[in-house]
Amino acid sequence: MVSKRPHEKWDKIMDLDYPTASDQAKFNDRKSKGLIPKNAKIGDGIAIHGTWAHDDNAVDAYQNWTNGCVSLKCEDMDEVYKIAPVGTKVVIQH
Repeated sequence: MVSKRPHEKWDKIMDLDYPTASDQAKFNDRKSKGLIPKNAKIGDGIAIHGTWAHDDNAVDAYQNWTNGCVSLKCEDMDEVYKIAPVGTKVVIQH
């Protein structure tokens, strides 16, 4: 996690350092092998954030409403924001 800050939509946000040099190399390798479309872009701006006000049900319903970010219920976001300092290693798996 590279930063933590207030956010106008989601109250709080924790920014992640994506893409790293390793992510970029892996993306380029897969693209050169034709595993990723030639016109694909790697993206950026990945973060952990809460939901819109009064929309925690999006998390319970497993809705994929972000553009690659990780969303938490606002109550859970408050807790993680409080205990995870900048520099915390974040691993996202599926």
